[in-house]
Order: sequence, then structure tokens, then C-alpha cells
Amino acid sequence: MEILGLIDALESTILSAPKLPLTNKIIIDEEKLLSILDKIRLVAKNGEHIIKENISVSKKIQKEKDQVKTNNAAALNNNEDLDVYQKQANEIMQQADDYASDVLEKLHLTVLKMQRNLTRVEKTIEGSKQALSCDNKSKEEEKQKENAA
Repeated sequence: MEILGLIDALESTILSAPKLPLTNKIIIDEEKLLSILDKIRLVAKNGEHIIKENISVSKKIQKEKDQVKTNNAAALNNNEDLDVYQKQANEIMQQADDYASDVLEKLHLTVLKMQRNLTRVEKTIEGSKQALSCDNKSKEEEKQKENAA
């Protein structure tokens, strides 16, 4: 998926960022990080579109199942192979249900993973901003002490 590539790019950006001496903080290019986040949001929005599309497919499958039931009911009245047709209809309905459930479950898990990753990234950005803010304050205090001396 495209989202995994963007998350890899984000991780690479974080891992390759220079570290602040004597801390476990890093300095990250804000524009680059925000650009990756914007792309992730765009892909997530497209994921929502896919979910809606799959819901539409599920509704279509349900209509087809109803049609199969109707067709089978008419055929069963005219056919001696009642058990065979019923089994086929049940198999088709089960397969359609299984497929729709699998697709929706996978999409749901993907969306949840994307949300967790976005939350982590936002926390990392917030922490980096705070670290930079603290570092700038420390440098200003050192300059003031030097100027005072």
C-alpha cells in the first residue's frame, strides 16, 4: 500500500535527523515532515473512499443474493433437485458474506493503523518543537550570561 511507503519515508526522515547533543532529541525539517503528513492524510482520505466503495459493493452483493434467492425459489418450484440448488445458493451467499467481511475487516485495520501512526507522528513533531523551543531558550540564556560577564 502507498501508506506504508509514506510511513517508511517518515520513519527514514526521523531516523536520519541530526540529534541534539546530550539529549535523545532530534532536529527535523518541519516542511519535509509536514509534507509527508499531508500525503498520509490524502492517502487516508482515499482509503475512506475505498471503504465507501466496498460498502456499495456489499450492498450490490446483497441484492445479488436476494436475486439468487428469488431465482432459486422459482427454480425450486419447477425442479426436483431442490437440495442441490439450495446448497449452491447457500454457498454463494456464504462466499459473498465472507468476501465482504474480509475486505471490510482489512480496510478497518488499515485505517486504524494509519490513525495510530498519525498520532505517533504528531506526538513526535510536538516533542521536537518543544525540544527546539527549550534549546533556543537555553542558547538565549547562555548569550545573556556571556553578555553580562
